Amino acid sequence: MKIKVNIISINPITVIPIIRYLVDFFIKNLNSHVELTEVHVKNLNNYFNSIEGFSFNNIVEYNNYKEFKSQATKSKLNKYKKICKRIVPILKSKQKQLIYTADYQVVFFILLFQKIYKQRKVVTVYHQFELIEKDKLNRLNLFFYSSVLKNINKLDLVIFPEVNRLNYFTNESGLNMDKAFILPNTCNVAKSNKQIQKHTLFNQFPTGSFIITHLGSVGGLQHFFSNFIEAAEKLENNKNIVFLFLGRKDESISKFIENKKLTNVFFIDSIPHQELQQVYPFIDLGVILYKGTGLNYEYCAPNKLYELWANGVPVIGHTLKGLSPLFNNSEKGVLVDFDNSDNIVDAIIKLKELQKKDKSLLQNLFNDELSINSYLIELQGKLQELLN
Repeated sequence: MKIKVNIISINPITVIPIIRYLVDFFIKNLNSHVELTEVHVKNLNNYFNSIEGFSFNNIVEYNNYKEFKSQATKSKLNKYKKICKRIVPILKSKQKQLIYTADYQVVFFILLFQKIYKQRKVVTVYHQFELIEKDKLNRLNLFFYSSVLKNINKLDLVIFPEVNRLNYFTNESGLNMDKAFILPNTCNVAKSNKQIQKHTLFNQFPTGSFIITHLGSVGGLQHFFSNFIEAAEKLENNKNIVFLFLGRKDESISKFIENKKLTNVFFIDSIPHQELQQVYPFIDLGVILYKGTGLNYEYCAPNKLYELWANGVPVIGHTLKGLSPLFNNSEKGVLVDFDNSDNIVDAIIKLKELQKKDKSLLQNLFNDELSINSYLIELQGKLQELLN
């Protein structure tokens, strides 16, 4: 029997890389049809446009990220109304279905309508990607989230990307551990393909450059940006080391860079996620710039970390509590105190000297320890038990 899976979000959930693995998993492993409802931004991800067994039923669509950001804070009430119109028919249905969401606001409405429609044919899954700190929420979101915490054991499964986040949430909510599951923001090891064409963004770098890359948006207090740029400045005379920032940057970063005028630092706007396949094989060192300005950053679990390792690229980052347990092998890179730019410089120089052309060593390590397939096999067992 085909199970219908309903992925529902008030955000552009398809920008989260692991969602593509979950969609494929739901379709192939659970024999499901997947209907995904989100605030859809057309040019951010085209992976889902031609998948058999998948369909969009979106709240609203935007043509690009700029359009989305300019209107994102408008008509929240209208968004919630549309979400409720998606949830109610599912809960009223006599068909066995699954609702998956990453938003506690959506969970609030699921729990609310579960009180009215008491049949239990619908399995409910909440995947908390971001650690939520109640003192940082506005009054409405605090109301939503507090209600979710009180009623969390009425859900069937709650997924976390990292064990510290699970522990924090459990202390806040009293979550029954039988309902908890750890699914890191990981992926599969990249397939070896020597025919991959290097992305044109590399054309500006001298042949033989050691390319250090930060992926994703940058700016704000949550990043060690100024310290890292200070390290880049100290390495400016080392002509074969270049720093690439691939992603959006805020206005303060633009002004900072304009004043510095560094010749070894390059900024490229975001590219579609699938184009990263033409980037990862050609970079030498990845960077995680998060600092522990809040628990969500202290216990960070970034998907780019796993994607870099899956492509055989070592990483440097700050000694955060969420990262420290993962850096258990020198092949993966190193964590240092990013409060001191000299530490960053020293780490870069040492890793450059140890540079390996054979990336398969790290890829094999990743495949043994962190590949998403082993986690999805365990998840399949949990969900099938709930759906039977």
